[in-house]
Amino acid sequence: MPVKSRKPKPPKIEKFDLEPGRKIAGIYEVEEFLGGGYEGEVYKVVESRTGISRTAKLFFPHRNERASRSRSLRCGKNSLAV
Repeated sequence: MPVKSRKPKPPKIEKFDLEPGRKIAGIYEVEEFLGGGYEGEVYKVVESRTGISRTAKLFFPHRNERASRSRSLRCGKNSLAV
């Protein structure tokens, strides 16, 4: 009887701690940390190509295994979910 393969569990990240100037996805530059909680952290970022300020919420993968996709679809036009 074949054994079903299980998805590996995401790593338990407790803090991203991104410094100002750090690039996210090669497009967004972190300006400042805005806050954090159980699900993740929020940063003010600037889109490098356009100079538009946005907010980026980075989700802790082990706390958002199923919900990450649906939340990222509900972000505002000046927000992104990572």
